Amino acid sequence: MLDAQGKTELAYTNEDIMSLSRAWTGFDLQPMRGNMEGSSNRLDPMRLEASWRDRFPKSDSAGGYIGDRYPLCADLPKRAFLREGAVYRFLGSSPLPELMSDPSEFASDDSIVRVVLGQSSKLREELCNVKPNGSCRFKNTVVLDSSVDCDGVECEIEALRVVQVADDAFYEYVRLPCVNQVFYNGGVKISTRYAWDPVMCANPKLPDASEACCDFLSSFRATRNSKYDGERMVLATATDRCEQDSREVCDFNRIDGDRHKNSMYFWTSDDCYVRVKVSPDGMITVVHHPTDSTNIVSHLDEENENWFRVYWNKDEYPKARNDCDGACEVIAGDSCLCSTQVTNRQVFSAAPRSITEALEKLTIGALDPNIFAPNSFTSSHDPNTGITTYLKNGNFNTNAVFELTDDKGRHYFLKNSEEAVQVRSITRSGGLNTGYSFRNAPQFMSFVPSETTTR
Repeated sequence: MLDAQGKTELAYTNEDIMSLSRAWTGFDLQPMRGNMEGSSNRLDPMRLEASWRDRFPKSDSAGGYIGDRYPLCADLPKRAFLREGAVYRFLGSSPLPELMSDPSEFASDDSIVRVVLGQSSKLREELCNVKPNGSCRFKNTVVLDSSVDCDGVECEIEALRVVQVADDAFYEYVRLPCVNQVFYNGGVKISTRYAWDPVMCANPKLPDASEACCDFLSSFRATRNSKYDGERMVLATATDRCEQDSREVCDFNRIDGDRHKNSMYFWTSDDCYVRVKVSPDGMITVVHHPTDSTNIVSHLDEENENWFRVYWNKDEYPKARNDCDGACEVIAGDSCLCSTQVTNRQVFSAAPRSITEALEKLTIGALDPNIFAPNSFTSSHDPNTGITTYLKNGNFNTNAVFELTDDKGRHYFLKNSEEAVQVRSITRSGGLNTGYSFRNAPQFMSFVPSETTTR
């Protein structure tokens, strides 16, 4: 391709090839089956093993990321499983999800609490697809044509995994495709049921963990107050659940209860900082730093080398050979470890002048405004540009959404927002801004081991 001066330059490099190749990790052979010779199954398409996959962002060969223009998971509305477009997959008589991971004991333990849809549930009505004789006529896939009201336990939860429609009929909820931003503010430490296991940070706006409640903040043992086994929730909901039980989210030592019912991660009361490690060539990786623990999951500790590309402002970044400008910490002899702060900026102050301009400047996708409560957005369409603008509560800000279709027929909802990661000091008090920054990177795979699934 040609640069701004008309001279030829590489369209992509080995770095791009390496980044894209990491999208193809995590494949394994299918199990052997009948009518097949040999010691391994090399006939059937390979299957994905979620725990083997690369969790980190992957840059493309066009100056962006594979996850660009997908909506943020953090923007999904509460009880998205009841909104227009929600997808359900029929599991038959098995209560175990196929795109997520629940312990096998969930299928055989009679004490497991499930989300059972009542006869008055509008969601059950959609999934049952009742016949004239009153029995259900189950479809392999159900997509809600319109949003439905909650009923019973549906009104008490914010995230769903599997629902039971009849004695021998289960559906798995399939969350809409979305991405997480790797860096975020206000991180909170999450832990497994034992505090001495490796811990990590989590975004409190994502349902990546469960509630763990103590009698008081210094308590060592925690109990649960979940609505169904396997439930996940955001931190605010976990806090409310504990308060309903006259308890508090805490930094526990262990959680009471069966192992398989407590197989996920849990919110704690401790802060956790998301840091960046910068290599000599400007590649980065993510380092989690809880306030009171040095036992971090291995893919996010200071020694991890899960490097990926980011797009630096003015192509400038801290370098160990310059002592990281005396602001960040030099580690491993050639890398800089720095603090981070995420800023969110409005891109357009008025509707884009063209679809080309919108696609050039907007990289964060948005959800279809129609899935939100009625009158949440007002819309206007420009026939000259072909762009429809949606304003939340009538305000033109970072929550504005632009709907458009490009010249290849691809349909987009784009958010009027861009996120930058400000690199800040560790060694100086107050976390002073170093002046370096890069665009926040999207990822499809969660860093949380129990949430790294094939969904």
